[in-house]
Amino acid sequence: MMKKTILLLLVCLSNGWLFANHWTPDDSTYEDNMTLTGVVQINGVEQQSTTLEVGVFCGEECRGSGMLTYFFPTQRYVVQLLIFGEAGDQLTFKLYDSDSGQELDWVSPDAVTFNANGYGTLSNPYVLNFTHTGNIAHWTPNESDYEDNMTLTGVIQINGVEQQSTTLEVGVFCGEECRSSGIATYFFPTQRYVVQLLIFGESGDQLTFKLYDHALGQELDLISPDAVTFAVNGYGSLGNPYVLDFTEVPSETTQTIGLSIGWNWVSFNVGITLDDLKAALVAALPGTNSITIKSKNDGAATYNGTRWRGQLESLDLSRMYRVYVEAACEITLEGLPINPAEHPITLSNGFNWIAFPFSESKTLTEAFAGFAINGDAIKSKGNGAANFNGTSWRGTLIALVPGQGYIYKSNAVEDRVFTFPTSAK
Repeated sequence: MMKKTILLLLVCLSNGWLFANHWTPDDSTYEDNMTLTGVVQINGVEQQSTTLEVGVFCGEECRGSGMLTYFFPTQRYVVQLLIFGEAGDQLTFKLYDSDSGQELDWVSPDAVTFNANGYGTLSNPYVLNFTHTGNIAHWTPNESDYEDNMTLTGVIQINGVEQQSTTLEVGVFCGEECRSSGIATYFFPTQRYVVQLLIFGESGDQLTFKLYDHALGQELDLISPDAVTFAVNGYGSLGNPYVLDFTEVPSETTQTIGLSIGWNWVSFNVGITLDDLKAALVAALPGTNSITIKSKNDGAATYNGTRWRGQLESLDLSRMYRVYVEAACEITLEGLPINPAEHPITLSNGFNWIAFPFSESKTLTEAFAGFAINGDAIKSKGNGAANFNGTSWRGTLIALVPGQGYIYKSNAVEDRVFTFPTSAK
C-alpha cells in the first residue's frame, strides 16, 4: 500500500497536481471526460519548458488544465489533460507561464470537439500550436514568401550578461524585412532562458536581430549581435544555445588633445569630421593667423585667420594627421567612441601614417599582437621609436598614447590590412 501511495504521489508531482494550477476545472458538473496528450508549439516552434500550463475551455468555462512535463522516452515535453464535458462540446485553449506569472495573450490552436476517445498519445502527441496575436507579437514574418526555413536556438545577452526574462522578444531581419520572431522561455533542464526561432529565407541571406521588451512595451535601442548567414542546418541547440549578444549604443564622449607650438602628430578616438576638427582648432586659437592640417596623401588645409583653404576634404580616422599651430593650446572633440573594426588600416611597404584610436595607452606588444613581422618599425614625434626583431619590440618607444599619431614602417613587400585587436581597447 505504501508503494502505491508513493507512486501516486510521484505521478501527482510530475503533473503539477500538488501545486496550485492557474486554472481549475469543476469536474463535478460532468459525467464524461476524455484525455488529450499533446505538445505545445508557439508559432510552429515546439516548446521545451516545464513552466507552461495549458488551460482547456468551452466558452469561458474551464474544462481541464495541466503543466508540460518532460517525457524521457521521446525526449519531448508533453501535457496530459483530463478534460470534462459532453459530446459535441467545442474546446479551445489558453496558455499560462508560471515563471512570469501571467497568461500569454496568444491565439488558441484550432478548436477540438469533445470526444470520449480523446486526442493524442505519448508516442504520437496532439500538436497544440499557439500563435501570437497582433498585441503580443511585435514582429510577424511573412513565411509564405519562402520555401526554406532554419531554426536558431539561442540565449539573449545584453553587454555580455545573459538575460533571465520571459518578456524579451527577438526579431530576425534580412535588411528591413522580418524573417522570424520569438519570445524567450525558461528551459528547466539547463535553467536558462532560451528563444527558439523558426527563420524563413534563402541560402546566403545575411540575418540581423532586434530586441523588444514586452514589460516596457518598446523596442530596445541596442546594436544587433553579429549577423548570421541563413543555412538550413541552423544554429544552436537547447544543450548548446547560440549566443545573441546585444550591445548598448555607445553614448558620446570627449577627447582632449594638447598641442604644442609647431607641428604635432595627432589621431582621434572619437568619431569626428574634418569640419569638427577645424571648428575646435579655431575655437582654441582665436585670432591666430595660421593653422594647418596635413595628411600624408590627401593634401592639406590651412587657416589664414578668416577662412580655410586647401585640398584636404575629409578625415580618415585610421590615419594620423600633422597639425601646425602658432601657440600652445588644448582642443576638445566630441563624438561616439571609435570602433577600430570599422577603421582597418592598409599598410604599404615603407612608411605609413597611422592613428591610435583608443582612449587608454597600450604597449606595442598588445597593440600589434600577431601582426608585426621582422623588420617592422614604429616612430612617434616625441616618445622615441622601436623596431620588431621577429619576437619582440626593442627601442625607446614602449607604448602608444591616446591622441598621438605614429609612423609605422612596414617591411612586407605586399600591402597588409591591420585592425587593432579588441583586447587593445
